[in-house]
Amino acid sequence: MGAEALARWTDESGESVPPDVFIAVAENAGFIGELTSLVMENVLHDLGEMLVHESLHVTMNIFAADLTDEGFFPHLEQCLRRSGVPPAALGFEISEHATALKDDAIAVIARLRLAGHVVYLDDFGTGYSSLAYLHDLHADAIKIDRTFTKTVGTEAVTASVLPQILDMACRLGLKVTVEGIETEEQAAYFRRTCAGVMGQGWLFGRPVSAAEIIALIESRNGESTKKGTAGSL
Repeated sequence: MGAEALARWTDESGESVPPDVFIAVAENAGFIGELTSLVMENVLHDLGEMLVHESLHVTMNIFAADLTDEGFFPHLEQCLRRSGVPPAALGFEISEHATALKDDAIAVIARLRLAGHVVYLDDFGTGYSSLAYLHDLHADAIKIDRTFTKTVGTEAVTASVLPQILDMACRLGLKVTVEGIETEEQAAYFRRTCAGVMGQGWLFGRPVSAAEIIALIESRNGESTKKGTAGSL
């Protein structure tokens, strides 16, 4: 149904550099905007045809510096025109850290939604800002952080704020995506909580290349044609 664009880096020795390391470096060195642009361009180039013709959506992260970057929206609009991808097929996840810039976050979220993009508050519940500003930010959806998912099946889940977060999202009419689902027990828990909850995690699929995503979709469509029914990944 959808995917999140992930950045990966392998250094000169062939070792993988963790995203939290190189993203922090990019932010501190002032070139996180270039990384955002690179991810955007690759998503629209590699998956553009699928995003135009299939009921598929892809989300990508934007960061605090992107909120104040005057070139962000012109570049986004140029990329969309060039690819022909409708705005609704490309969603944006705003990190907890970025929402601390309240006024900038509110303005960017409003502009993205007006253009037709779906906006998610990422890693929701791990910090104070998104909880405090939820009513003001007016995002479309929240992504429950994987740290909460790990408490399912333990006594910690009843002591955490997870049930309250899910109840609040349902009451506010927010879409919910739960990160880090790895077991059927976790999936079953969230199915019972709120109608329309979406799941993301290794239970459904591990990170793969754009080419592999395309192959999965084409395989699904082939099976659907044979059966005469709509399939799902």
